Amino acid sequence: YKPNITITSFLAQDYHIKTGAEAGNLYIDGNLNNTGDGTAYELRLHIVAMNVEGKAIDASIDAGGLTPHMTMGVSRQLNYNGSALVSCNVTIYYLDLVDAQNRPRP
Repeated sequence: YKPNITITSFLAQDYHIKTGAEAGNLYIDGNLNNTGDGTAYELRLHIVAMNVEGKAIDASIDAGGLTPHMTMGVSRQLNYNGSALVSCNVTIYYLDLVDAQNRPRP
């Protein structure tokens, strides 16, 4: 019984606002879906976004647990400094409580 987490209706939108400090905002919005038969524990999204100055954002969004065949919405604003973003990578991390042979982990 393994979880299978997917992201649907996903949007990562950079709203770069020129101010005295050249602050910007990255808005993350979407749905996390567990299409598997196991619960995903300690579910989180890890976001790394780059601008021309280097790494602008290195953040995690903790989503808790997601039971089988359930969906949860995620919506966050991540602030950063510097120029507009040129790339963004989102990685899903979670724990399950069974190994590859569906045996409980110790």
